[in-house]
Amino acid sequence: MSVDLIQSMGTLIGLKNRLVLSQPHGLRLLLVLHGDVSHSSSLKTTHTFVKVAKKRSGTFHTFHIDTNLGQLTGHGGLESKIFLAYLHALTSFCLPDPLTGLTGTERALAILRSAETRSFDLLVEGNAKLLRQIAELTPSRAHYPANERVMQTVNWSPKLGFLAQHGAFRVEVDLIFDQATRSRMFYPDAPPLPELPSRDVALARRDSIRSAWVRVSGFGAEDYTTSHDTSYTARDRGQTSSRFSDAFATSTFLYQQKRDLQQTLPVNVARALWNALTGSGTVLSSRTALPELEYDATLLEKSPQVSVTPAWLALNQRVRSEANTFSLMMWLSTLACGSNGGLDPTVLQVLALSFTRSDVAQVQLPPDCATFRIAQGKSVQREALSVEITALLVDLIRTPAYSMVRHVGEKIGPYTKRRQQAYQALTTPIVSAIVNGLMAQWPCLVPTAPDMSSITNASAYIDINAVMNMARPKFKTWYENLDFFRYLQRLERIVVALPVVPSHARIFRLAFPSPPTRGAGYVGQQQLLASNIPRPVVSIASELGTDWLVPRIEVKGHDEHLEALITGLCMATTASASESKYATRLKVSAEELNETRMDYRLSERDGIKQELDANLQACQKQVHSAHSRLVGAITPTPSTLTCAATLSSVKQWPRVPPGFFLRQLNHLMWPSLDQQWRDAIVEYALMLTALQRAERLLRAFRSGSDLDLVNELRTLGHANWKPHDHPDTLLLEVESGVLVREVQEDIAAQMRSPDGNAVLQLNMGEGKSSLIVPIVAAALANGSQLVRVVVAKPQFKQMAQMMISKLGGMLNRRIYYMPFSRALRLTQGTAGVLREMLLECMSTGGILLVQPEHILSFKLMALETNILGQEDVSRSLLSMQDFFDRSSRDLVDESDENFSAKFELIYTIGTQCAVDFGNERWSCIHDVLELIRRQSQATACELPESLELTHCLPGRFPRTRILNQEAQHHLLGSVAYKICESGMTGFPIARQPLHIRETVHTYITKLDLTRDEIDAVEVGGAGSFWSDSTKEMLLLLRGLFAAGVLSFVFGQKRWRVNYGLDSSRHPSTKLAVPYRAKDMPSPRSEFSHPDVIISLTTLSYYYGGLQHDDLATAFDHLSRSDQADSAYQTWHLEGINLRDKHQFTTELLPRLRFGKATIDYFLANVVFPKEMKEFPYKLSASGWDVGKTKCLPTTGFSGTNDSRDALPLHMKQIDLPAQLHTKALVLGYLLQTGNNVVEMPAASVAQASTPDAERLLNMVMSLDPPARVILDVGAQILEMSNIEVAKRWLALSDASIHAAVFFDEHDELSVVSRKDRVELLQTSSFATQLNVCLVFLDESHTRGTDLRLPESYRAAVTLGAGLTKDRLTQACMRMRKLGKGQTVVFCVPPEIKARIATCTTKPLSSRVVVADIIRWTISETLVDMRRCMPLWATQGVRFVRQNALWQKGQSGLEFLEDEAQSLEARYRPSTASAVSLFAGPQHDDIDRIQDRCREFENLSFSSTTLQEEQERELSPEIEQERQIQKPAAAVPLPHNLHADLVLFVKTGTLPTQSRACQAAFNTLSTTTAALGRFDVAEMSSGGNELDLLVTVDFARTIDTSRSGPSSPTDSYQRPVQWVLTASNRQTVTTMLVISPFEAQELYTRVQASSKVVLHLYTPRCNSGYRSLDRLDFYSVPHQHTPLAIPARLITQLNLFSGQLYINDYEDFRYMCSYLGLATETAPEGWEVAADGFIARDGQGRVGGGSNLTSSPVKFLQTLMAIRRDGQGFSRRIWVRFWRAGCCRRRISRSVEPRETLVSGWMSWCSQAGLKRNERWVRPGGEDSATRAKLA
Repeated sequence: MSVDLIQSMGTLIGLKNRLVLSQPHGLRLLLVLHGDVSHSSSLKTTHTFVKVAKKRSGTFHTFHIDTNLGQLTGHGGLESKIFLAYLHALTSFCLPDPLTGLTGTERALAILRSAETRSFDLLVEGNAKLLRQIAELTPSRAHYPANERVMQTVNWSPKLGFLAQHGAFRVEVDLIFDQATRSRMFYPDAPPLPELPSRDVALARRDSIRSAWVRVSGFGAEDYTTSHDTSYTARDRGQTSSRFSDAFATSTFLYQQKRDLQQTLPVNVARALWNALTGSGTVLSSRTALPELEYDATLLEKSPQVSVTPAWLALNQRVRSEANTFSLMMWLSTLACGSNGGLDPTVLQVLALSFTRSDVAQVQLPPDCATFRIAQGKSVQREALSVEITALLVDLIRTPAYSMVRHVGEKIGPYTKRRQQAYQALTTPIVSAIVNGLMAQWPCLVPTAPDMSSITNASAYIDINAVMNMARPKFKTWYENLDFFRYLQRLERIVVALPVVPSHARIFRLAFPSPPTRGAGYVGQQQLLASNIPRPVVSIASELGTDWLVPRIEVKGHDEHLEALITGLCMATTASASESKYATRLKVSAEELNETRMDYRLSERDGIKQELDANLQACQKQVHSAHSRLVGAITPTPSTLTCAATLSSVKQWPRVPPGFFLRQLNHLMWPSLDQQWRDAIVEYALMLTALQRAERLLRAFRSGSDLDLVNELRTLGHANWKPHDHPDTLLLEVESGVLVREVQEDIAAQMRSPDGNAVLQLNMGEGKSSLIVPIVAAALANGSQLVRVVVAKPQFKQMAQMMISKLGGMLNRRIYYMPFSRALRLTQGTAGVLREMLLECMSTGGILLVQPEHILSFKLMALETNILGQEDVSRSLLSMQDFFDRSSRDLVDESDENFSAKFELIYTIGTQCAVDFGNERWSCIHDVLELIRRQSQATACELPESLELTHCLPGRFPRTRILNQEAQHHLLGSVAYKICESGMTGFPIARQPLHIRETVHTYITKLDLTRDEIDAVEVGGAGSFWSDSTKEMLLLLRGLFAAGVLSFVFGQKRWRVNYGLDSSRHPSTKLAVPYRAKDMPSPRSEFSHPDVIISLTTLSYYYGGLQHDDLATAFDHLSRSDQADSAYQTWHLEGINLRDKHQFTTELLPRLRFGKATIDYFLANVVFPKEMKEFPYKLSASGWDVGKTKCLPTTGFSGTNDSRDALPLHMKQIDLPAQLHTKALVLGYLLQTGNNVVEMPAASVAQASTPDAERLLNMVMSLDPPARVILDVGAQILEMSNIEVAKRWLALSDASIHAAVFFDEHDELSVVSRKDRVELLQTSSFATQLNVCLVFLDESHTRGTDLRLPESYRAAVTLGAGLTKDRLTQACMRMRKLGKGQTVVFCVPPEIKARIATCTTKPLSSRVVVADIIRWTISETLVDMRRCMPLWATQGVRFVRQNALWQKGQSGLEFLEDEAQSLEARYRPSTASAVSLFAGPQHDDIDRIQDRCREFENLSFSSTTLQEEQERELSPEIEQERQIQKPAAAVPLPHNLHADLVLFVKTGTLPTQSRACQAAFNTLSTTTAALGRFDVAEMSSGGNELDLLVTVDFARTIDTSRSGPSSPTDSYQRPVQWVLTASNRQTVTTMLVISPFEAQELYTRVQASSKVVLHLYTPRCNSGYRSLDRLDFYSVPHQHTPLAIPARLITQLNLFSGQLYINDYEDFRYMCSYLGLATETAPEGWEVAADGFIARDGQGRVGGGSNLTSSPVKFLQTLMAIRRDGQGFSRRIWVRFWRAGCCRRRISRSVEPRETLVSGWMSWCSQAGLKRNERWVRPGGEDSATRAKLA
């Protein structure tokens, strides 16, 4: 494409950052930068200019300028659509855009409302940000003032026109956000949506109503309504109100100069006036200045009393002299009708009379006074005088009454009270006399002082002058008020004599017309089509057909190859009925292919160019004419003076954009059209399809591709279907620019109306997903059924994009999602929201896009909530499940994948519990893997082509994969032999005789055992190897070898392809999880088999190594362990500093992250103890539940039908006659001569460190012709991620390649350029430039991916283990023009070449051809089918049983299945006939399942085999807080120093039968180690032998009388710290363990004693410390010469105290002899138990001469745990001793005993073992030659 000379596009006018590209007479593309948008307005052009800021990434959006449909069409995601809507909104103008026929605002609203925009499942941050910016285009509105609803404030943007600031923007964004909020229930961890600015909904609604008159139909005119209109009441109404009457009467009185009264006055007028005027408190002087008497609006709000009464006297004077009658009328009328009740009627009439009557005006005024305080009254007030005079009395303390004499003995209280009473008695008469004297003088202006001579000593109690100063002002006020009242009385005498003559207001009665009835207020779009009738359109253009084509002369070469392939296949598959049937079907397909194949070619190219140009011009003319006729039918004639013509001329007529008529074809508009409009619009749409076809023909011709031109000429369209019957399909054709081919319509018709559940086949690349699914879904979504499109996860996003682009535009069908999983926490409310969403989807004709696991998870959730007692939620879910069963109509894409028996969803139920056999389980597996590591190199040398083994450094586990049965038998057989020969930790078989080891070998390696073989191991006497301590290990090893766990792990599972780690999970897990494909972990599933989980997890860490945090966690755990030294020695570390972060990162991590010992420690101590849990029950669902029979049929399709036998019974494979050739057609494409094979050479020694991916890329780059596509269906690229492959391949390519296409980790089809810029392919410029791109498709995306690659492209196809024909053909058909220009080259690795040679019986040195590869993939298909059938049958039988429960209404515990299994239940053999899978109630479907299984002959229904491939979805963990009731505190016993002990210190001899001490081991009889298990007395009954003793104070710690003597005392055992010895001639004769109390009490005595020695002792529990059992560390008194201690006492001391390490081999030998344990392989005639105890030696003795009659091993194991407070010690020497097996070691130069400690010796014992004739050599005691060998 090139830059278009014409950059105008008819829309987005004002957008600056854009570029228009074009092809000659072809497509035009618009490129718009993506970034922050700014806009500004121009005063000159009155238009808005928009700029987009360029980002560093330089990304942009691509839009196709579609002039036929009048729109910009983008193929990007949601953000691209929202961005386009924002640009349209900003560039809007008052006139419609030429391209779209709509204003920018209208086009933006149309995009926001479209189903294309609403078809999202989750709004990401970028989408929400753009939507917020669009919402902010709507101006904010708020009431002003905020607390009143009288006015509003509108914040308009000055940069945009007011029409562009549409209120509907905020409405649409709110709706989108509401939808996003509802969808967030599926994404609880999604970030919150941004807050939108607050808005007043009422004001926004009012604006939409008021502005509806300037809007057009579809964009706001519909908001017009009269429902909020109110009737206006004119101001001339309401003439009968009291306010109206008062105002009328007052104005009439003044105007007419009336001299009588308007209304009757009160009886006492003066009193009424006085009361009215008193309200103001004061009356001013008559000389007070007043404003003009005129109308004042404030008088209506104020109280008229406040305005009039203070100026009463002045008003009377002013009214009398007022010259302007009308001003006075207005003023008094206003006072009369005030809102607060008006002026008092009496005051009002007197004021009016002052104007009309001179006698009233001339009444004598009161004497002049500044202010009359009339509120204080007009007469003297006794109470006021008494209060004021009393306040002026002299205080008691200053009066004679205070000086009264106090009586003798009178208390202060009575004395004070007596003085107060005397004071009161003297002052009361004085106050009364003064008050009476003043009142006697009233009325007077100035009173005189009363005579007080009659009262004795009155002056001592009151100051009479002060009293008069108080009284005179009061008398003055009262007297002035009295004068004012007398003035009112004078007024009264005049007005009371006047007659009352009222005035009546005249009432006018007016008749008002009723309001007119209003119409809609606008012209709707559908009204245009309701009355106008279009003129018929006559087709004038004839379509080009097959006249330019002639049949191609066939080349039969590849047919011969196909026939030879099928013939050989038929001969090789005669042994099995199922295989024979498969070959027969392929043969029938090939025969059908030979009959139906017909290829065409162009008859000539000369002259076709002119024909194509003429055809295009005719079609353009035809479309233009038809559109003009349609527009003319609904457009008013401008010359007429009608309302419609006026509306049209001012652009208020409904918009008629180019796509207006086409939109009438969608499901919302079509039903309302009459037949004439239907005919006209369908004819117009057909003309458009013809025009689009003419354009495609011309583009195909110009591209030079005869193939595209031939295909387009052969596709005429509409041959086998009627557009009137399927208008949605016709509209999809026009909008997408395609034609539905006949074969596509045949499939679609069958899917629309199937006869029950059906699966159909159509060749890959024929438009199944891109065209058939959308048109079928659109036809079925009729509002009465819920259409569900079921798609697998790898194809889900691409299918969603496809469905949105096809159905979300003019078809206006929204895509809904239901990503249901167990991670959701549903409530009844959210369940209701989900139900509303489903009903909305159905009623609006939407499409529900789901994955099969969503359907199954929903069903299982309904059962789980019922089981857990969540009845409300369960009831809602079960109701919705019934709704699905009644109303869902399912379309299943890639049916063979979605119905695969390999997919099964399991809900684990119940409380987690530890797996059986716990820590020993993974320790055993780690030991077995260590043996595999050692033996694998020998197998690889002997069978180099049968074992994939990568080179690695010592101490690491090589990446290992078993390629065939021979390698499996050799490797696993040698490991099993090694185990049975030398034993391993927990499996001490090396001491057993040869015949026992042989029977055990058979037991653990043979799956089907006879009764004798089972009894030889499980039944035996005292020397039987089957015991409580060994049977779990036996069963585990049997599971690993016989049950096939190891062969499954190393042979059928590939790291990073079938399993691996997933760090992105939530909740997180460190266990291996299933992978759907290479580097695609399953999001929520897990393996169910515990041994498979342990093995795959261990291998994942071996291959991938520990991460930084993992290793840090391991070191942290190790630092808190007391066995760090041993681990450091195992890891070969010394002198490390864990605080040195640099050393840790640069030195430790690289050295240890792949170390097997380090990884084993991390897994055994950190990962497995926490995460290896099992659940007791499970709920299961499978593809049978998706394909079950419902009320409505389920239809699906796929490109192949190889899996037809593995479909659920209710899904029937339909072989349409026209598609029978499909199976052979693809094989024919592959067998064409252009396709070839290249063999990948094995890695040389020099290439050992080169990753396989790098070698593959180098090989691809060396191909000639070069390959531009890699289809990694064989998953050969493991070391690199997809983007790493794309970048590396791009770096190796020449400059003609600009980018590489790949799928990212989110399943998004992406592209990376040479500048390392990564973007989505759909929105990048490379979407239309795939001819300069490389394409890498990983395994999971070699199915369902649709790319239009150039015709000359070649693809490199990798092959891998287990590759079926279906997967191979699916991958190859990503090359849509395979066999028609495009070619493939198969890359065959050495392992696959060996398998192909085995399959084809060709020599390994022979050359591999394409037919060989197809033959091998067919054999792998048959093997895969056979492997899947048992699981298919199991799922089918379970479905039938559960379906019967559903029909009975059951929905609870009946569906539970057992999940957790013990080792015995899982692996123990039995000769009894197993319960048949098909046992139980008979059912026709079960019989059919059984019949189909018989076709595959000798299927194995082993439960373990099935469970290894199951995957499950775990219940999210719920934290529980448990309150544990602790036992009551024990009562300690008091310490006691026995007299015999004191005597022993003094003499060195204990009295015979002394009660001060007892045998040490006898004190352990009350521990769990001995209770009911072992007779501890045997450990000490040595006869004449010395025994270790302990004191009573040491042994007795608590009072056991409350709990009973039989209660375990494990927690109350004292540690051994102080040992007291007596010796004779430097040899210890007595050894006594004492308590710390006794040591303290005896310390001084021991210091002075020469008979005994006190020793400090502690058992050795860490290899870093030396042993103290020689008692030479600290002694009292100090011993210069070490004492000689008998071996028996040392052994008893170490065993009793819990020591974990032994000094040397001699001590070890003696200890075994003491305990009755064998140290070598048992000689003939001996019987040695599994734990090494000698059941019978050559002389028939039990215990081999020791005093023991039963094995002490279990007792000592428990004792060690007690001594260590329950801490585990799996890596300590005792475990290695008790479980390791024969303690022998081959002397070897490669082994260096670094210490004489047992940790070194026992590690030798457990790892290799000695042969029968070899002997132990003690380090330090050997000769020089031997030492040299050891060195």
